[in-house]
Amino acid sequence: MKYFVFIISILVVFSGCASDGGGTNAVANRANSAAPNANTANANAAVAANANPTGMQPYNGNINPNAFNGANTNLKVTKYEPKKDELPYGSRTAPDDSIISSGSRGKDFVETRTFRNHPVLAKVEKIMDGKTEKYKVYLKNGKVIDAPADKMSNYAALAPVNILDIIGLSPKPQTNPTTKTEEKKDQKQ
Repeated sequence: MKYFVFIISILVVFSGCASDGGGTNAVANRANSAAPNANTANANAAVAANANPTGMQPYNGNINPNAFNGANTNLKVTKYEPKKDELPYGSRTAPDDSIISSGSRGKDFVETRTFRNHPVLAKVEKIMDGKTEKYKVYLKNGKVIDAPADKMSNYAALAPVNILDIIGLSPKPQTNPTTKTEEKKDQKQ
């Protein structure tokens, strides 16, 4: 019971503080209530005259070109250029010196794994339309090959040799150039 009386008394005190004590709307309300037959345009003009403090101008739709740069004409503006080794926004690194980035193309969502230093592979695209997934393998020579979706499901972790094997390109056997030069030296002696 004590708390109830205490809470009520606090509410009475605060309700007195929350009454309309002034401000722009209070001036207009007092002007309208004091003279119900008075011209409301005069009351609104009085409110508008008090709305802008001294020194402030209302926006009239015109832009002053020197408003922002007038005092700072000697500042040097530098354009941000990303470093070569920085990844684009929304990208992540993948094995075998590649980057996976994602985005949308029309109604499709596309994930792209781009190979930086592979001599044959340029990139692999995973195209999803919500129902199916398609994979396209882009080679450095400009060819685009469709890859079977069942074998490419883990394309982000596949080695480039495995990707080439899936699309039917087997890597060429590399000859060791050091053995040829050693054979020529042996023949000269």
